[in-house]
Amino acid sequence: MELAKWTTRRKVETGELSKNSFPVDVSLKGHCMSIFDPLFPHGKIPLPDTKGYSKGILSDTVQGVWEALAIVDGKIDSTCLHGIPKNRSTPSCSWAFGGNPIGWADARQAIYIPTFAFVFEKRIPDEIKIALYNIAKTDIVVYFYDDSENPDPVALTNDFSHAFLVQWFMNRDFKKLQQSEMKVQGLMNLGSTMDFSDLPESFNNEGGIDWNKII
Repeated sequence: MELAKWTTRRKVETGELSKNSFPVDVSLKGHCMSIFDPLFPHGKIPLPDTKGYSKGILSDTVQGVWEALAIVDGKIDSTCLHGIPKNRSTPSCSWAFGGNPIGWADARQAIYIPTFAFVFEKRIPDEIKIALYNIAKTDIVVYFYDDSENPDPVALTNDFSHAFLVQWFMNRDFKKLQQSEMKVQGLMNLGSTMDFSDLPESFNNEGGIDWNKII
């Protein structure tokens, strides 16, 4: 069962979500949650490139990587790596990757999603993920949304909802947190059922152990 879900701003604003919903705006309008937005300037974001052509080149934003590597009029634009990038890409563009131009759908898979994943892993504090998990594991449904209604990263449109990626990665991490809780609970249950009365004599204080050295 997925603890996090994707939705749209329209559904949030028109009250279409259930009463036990907790909508999270991950666009730049989302205040503290704006750190999920591709335009948020985290800084020092590496460009994905399997052949090392972009090794050592860094971007301020996820969107900056996407716009910089778009080939427009036969050129890429490194200025997009700094500050808030200008919109220059279209679905008809190619993208520079691995020394060769690739199309829109392949670029989403090879450039945009890996870059977004890097930021999610390295720049989003664990405290935020845990706080959202603590909400989601109750009867409250956590919804992520932004300004787009397109959840398909390879659809031929500029308007892709990064909130869909947020909920996907969140569900992955929620499962890990859930499994960790189950392991801890299992160990606690094990400790409460174990019988320590038949331990060997050497484990007792009278067995010659210097507990001051152990503690």
